[in-house]
Amino acid sequence: MTDTIREAYRIVLNDILNNGCEMFVGNYDAKNGSTEFMHGIGAVMEHIAYSICDEHGDDFSNLFMKNMIASKQKAQGIKCYKCAELDDCWKGQHGGKKNCKCFSPKRD
Repeated sequence: MTDTIREAYRIVLNDILNNGCEMFVGNYDAKNGSTEFMHGIGAVMEHIAYSICDEHGDDFSNLFMKNMIASKQKAQGIKCYKCAELDDCWKGQHGGKKNCKCFSPKRD
C-alpha cells in the first residue's frame, strides 16, 4: 500500500472519529441496540485503522471493545467506572480502584 493511500485512510479515520457519532467508537445503547450490528461497524472501522498501520489498528480495536463492554455494563446497571469491586474485575479502567477487573476481555 502506498503512503498516499495510508494517508487517505488516516484522514478518513480522523474525520469519522471526530464527527461526534459515538457509535463509531463502540458506544451504543446496549439495551435496545444490536451487538451484531456494532460488530459490523467495528469490522469496518478496524479495517480502516489497520490500513494506516498495525499500531493504529490495535489501538482502535482496544478502544472499540472497551467501549462495547462499557456500553453493555451500563445497560445492565453496572457502574464500574466508580468501581464496585465486582467479580472478574480488572485493573480499574475508567477510573476504578487499582485491582478492578470489570473490563477484562477474559471469559470464564
